[in-house]
Amino acid sequence: NTITAVSINRGTKTVYAENGGTANNYKVEKRPGKLTVAAKSLGNGAEYTGGIIVSQPAAVTYDGSTHTPGITVSDSSLKTGVKAELVQGTDYTVSYSNNTAAGTAVITITGKGNYTGSITRSFTINKRRITISSDSASKTYDGIALTKGGTASLSYNSDINAADSMAAGDSISSVNFTGTQTDAGSSKNTYDNLVIKNSSGSV
Repeated sequence: NTITAVSINRGTKTVYAENGGTANNYKVEKRPGKLTVAAKSLGNGAEYTGGIIVSQPAAVTYDGSTHTPGITVSDSSLKTGVKAELVQGTDYTVSYSNNTAAGTAVITITGKGNYTGSITRSFTINKRRITISSDSASKTYDGIALTKGGTASLSYNSDINAADSMAAGDSISSVNFTGTQTDAGSSKNTYDNLVIKNSSGSV
C-alpha cells in the first residue's frame, strides 16, 4: 500500500504537508500497510461455496468415442449486479476422466488466477442398447439334435438410430450358440459367451 500524500493540521493551521506545505515540523517515517486479495475457493471436492455455480452435463450413450461435454462456471457473488460467467483458461481449467466407457464420467474444474480449489461434476455414459438375434432352423424328426450356429447369423439394432448397429470400431469377436432340439417341438436357439471388442482388441 503506497502513501502518496501526508498532511498534519494543528487547529486550522497546517504544520506538516508533504506535498507543498508551508511548514515542516515532522520527520515522517513511512510504514505502508499491505492490501491482500486472496484467491476465491471454488469449493472443497464436490461442494460448492460462495455463489459458484457449475452447469450439469447431460447423459450420453456409449459410442466408442471420448466424451468431453462443455460446462459453464459462474460466480454470482461478484459485485457487478449480474451473474458473472468465468472464463475457461483464465479463471479455471477442466480435465476429464473415465469418459469413454459406459459408467460415470468425472469432470474436474480447477481454479486459476483469482480462483483456487476444485469442483467435480459427473455425467452418465449409458450403455448402448443393441439386439442380437440368432438364426432359426427346422427339419423333420430324425433322432438327431437340430442346432444352428455361426456368427454370420447375428443382426444388430440400436436404440440410437435404426440405421446404426454397433459403435464405430466395435465388433463381435465370438459367441457360443447353445440351442438344441431333438424331439418334435420347438425351443429357443440361445447363445452365451458373447464377446464384443473394439478396434484395439479390448473387450
